[in-house]
Amino acid sequence: MLKNDGLAFPAPRRQPDWTQARQWIWKPIKSCGGTRIVQIEQTAGAFASTWMGHDLSGAVTVTSKTMPVSRPLVPVADEICADHGCAAGYFQPLVAGPSFSAQFVAVGPKARLLGVTRQLVGCRWAGARPFWYVGSVGPVRLKPHDVDIVRSIGNCLARQARLSGLFGVDFVVNTSGVWTLDVNPRFCASIEILERAYGVSAIAIHMAASVKDCLPDWPMPANVPLHGKAIVFSSAATTVGRRFFRRIARLQGCHRFSHLADIPSPNSRLGPNGPVVTVFAQGPSIRAVTKQLQARTRSVREALV
Repeated sequence: MLKNDGLAFPAPRRQPDWTQARQWIWKPIKSCGGTRIVQIEQTAGAFASTWMGHDLSGAVTVTSKTMPVSRPLVPVADEICADHGCAAGYFQPLVAGPSFSAQFVAVGPKARLLGVTRQLVGCRWAGARPFWYVGSVGPVRLKPHDVDIVRSIGNCLARQARLSGLFGVDFVVNTSGVWTLDVNPRFCASIEILERAYGVSAIAIHMAASVKDCLPDWPMPANVPLHGKAIVFSSAATTVGRRFFRRIARLQGCHRFSHLADIPSPNSRLGPNGPVVTVFAQGPSIRAVTKQLQARTRSVREALV
């Protein structure tokens, strides 16, 4: 679909083409949040692969292999799948650059761009592993030319995939252009950032589009405060007791929006490197919001000790 409209994306392949790129990633078909991804890099006459993700018990595993480039990589990926309970997958060249997510609402062949957020991916300060989705900060403003391309991506998908209602597109922007990475035909994690910034209900927008065929009048106002969210991951298996809730009580905040969400139930058992809570922040810039998220993340992780 994107190819027919001249829009860039890292084409999926059954086998890496080392003449095209030196770094590739392998994605399982059944996964989410950036987990269970293999990164493969060509070295002198060999390739090195690193796999990070959860095994079936929920524990984080790391698998590293070094093998000749001449060996087909499909069996290697299948071997990793068998080791860790993954389904089949595919290879893509690794696209370097900052990661973003665009949120759309579609009616018929048209899509309306609701906003763009910067993705927080693989942040060590949150306890995440490489490629894991940690959170989002936004709304952010791209260059006008890049915004036009993002709008074209949304319209292309709405027209050719016949999408209806809310959907999201993850993409990377670099000197070569705008690269579509993933399409999510659903309510996406980052849209609540736009809800907080613009004071709107995404579900109401989705229902209006799906039931009444109505696209919202969405000017994407400038100069709104930036909002951010980050998932906090545990560093080890633990049980959430009363002391944890006493310590995080001061983080709840008394503003319009809470600073915490997805709070576990008392006495919940958390697996190693599992999600604990989601923290939120607001500020004038991506840097300021990220610093607040880091501080609140530290407080949550300290409360687990």
